[in-house]
Amino acid sequence: MIILDPIFLFIFNWGASGVAFANVLGYALNTGLLVWFTYKDSKYLSFNIKYISLGWQHIKDIIAIGIPASITNFMQTFAMAFLNNYLVVYGTDKVAAMGITQKIYSIVILVLVGFAFGAQPLIGYNYGAKNAKRFREILRYDLKVEVVYAIVGALILIIFAPIIVRLFMNRPDIITNGSYMLRACVATTPFIGAILVYTTVFQSANMAGSALAMSISRQGIVYLITMIVLAKAFGLHGVIWAQPLADVITFAIGFIIYRHNFKDFK
Repeated sequence: MIILDPIFLFIFNWGASGVAFANVLGYALNTGLLVWFTYKDSKYLSFNIKYISLGWQHIKDIIAIGIPASITNFMQTFAMAFLNNYLVVYGTDKVAAMGITQKIYSIVILVLVGFAFGAQPLIGYNYGAKNAKRFREILRYDLKVEVVYAIVGALILIIFAPIIVRLFMNRPDIITNGSYMLRACVATTPFIGAILVYTTVFQSANMAGSALAMSISRQGIVYLITMIVLAKAFGLHGVIWAQPLADVITFAIGFIIYRHNFKDFK
C-alpha cells in the first residue's frame, strides 16, 4: 500500500478512489503472498480440505481471542470520529493539524504493535507449557523493548515536531497546533507500549475478558470519559490531552489485571 498510494495518486491522478483501490489491492496482494508461502514452504500447515477439522471448542477459542482484536480496530475508528467531533468546534485547522499528528504518531505506534505481537507466540508457548520463569523473562524483555523504543521515538518526535509537521503542510498555524498535538500524543507512548504487552499477554493466556477490557478502555470507555471531563474543564487543551490521560489510566487497569491474574503463576 505504501508503494501503490503514490503511484495511483501522483502518476495516475486517481485521487481518493486511487487510495481506496490501493488499499484493496494491497490487502489482496498481501493475502495472496501469505497463501502462496504457506502452500509452498510450510511443513505443518496445509490447504488440503481432508485435513480440515474444527470443533466447537476451537470455534469458541477463536471467537474469544478474535473479538477483542476486532473491537480494538473498531475503537480506533470510533476514537478518531469522537476526537474530530470535539475538535471541529475550534476550527477546521485544528482538525487538519490533528490529522497530520495522527499520521506521524501512527508510525511509532505501528512499530510498537509489531514488537508486541511478534512476542505473542513466545508468551503463549511458555504460558501453555507452565514455564513461569521463561514466561516472566520474555515479558520483562518485551516490556523493556517496547518502553525503550517508545521513549526514543517520543523524544525524536518531541524535538523535531515542527520540522516533521512542516513536511505535511507549511502553514504557521498548522505547524504550531500540530507540533503541540504531536508532543502531547507522544508524551505517554511508553504507557502504550506496556498496554500492548498486557493485551497480548491476556490474549495468549486465553483471558478473553481481560483482553476485552483492554480493547474497550484506551480508545473506548476510558477515552470517552476523559474527553468529556477534560474538554469541559480545559477546552481545546483538554481535548488534546484526553488521549494521553486515557493511556495512563488504561495502563493502570492492565497492570492491576495482570497482577491479579498472574500472582499465582509460578
